[in-house]
Amino acid sequence: MNDDDEAEGLWFLELIENDIIGSQIFNNISEEKIQRKLELLNSWGYGNEGELPIPFYGNHKGILGQSAYITRNKDKAEGLLFDVEPFYTAATFGLLGIDICTSTGARLNELLQINYTKECLESIKVNEDIKHSFYAIPKGRDKEEPYFITTETMKILAKVRKMSCLL
Repeated sequence: MNDDDEAEGLWFLELIENDIIGSQIFNNISEEKIQRKLELLNSWGYGNEGELPIPFYGNHKGILGQSAYITRNKDKAEGLLFDVEPFYTAATFGLLGIDICTSTGARLNELLQINYTKECLESIKVNEDIKHSFYAIPKGRDKEEPYFITTETMKILAKVRKMSCLL
């Protein structure tokens, strides 16, 4: 970067500045603010005629949503106030999903079948290497089949499990 270049910052700052993330994005605000939010969402391709889009709503506490403290005090801060942890948690869940789908060919339905049990996850030793897999019923089949995953994917899975236990 040159001395006069300006850093772009985080890609999601516009979402936070405009209070787009969460389920309550259209509650208790003026018609003008609703229109501004709709214009922003429409510019990104969200929304259909006659319905209010809620594209960044995490249905689970602690994922994407901001804490009550942050929500109450964000207008009092000089600058932008937000929790980083919910974004980190959501990004880690996303990383796991993308990693499994791209490395195994699993579809969303198979991804949703994964659970952290000995019946689903298996690690076996083969020629001094440990091989990991999960079992799921693929589309169009009746029986579970193994999906082989890397040790790195297994570490991400363990991290997601740990995060979900804390939520």
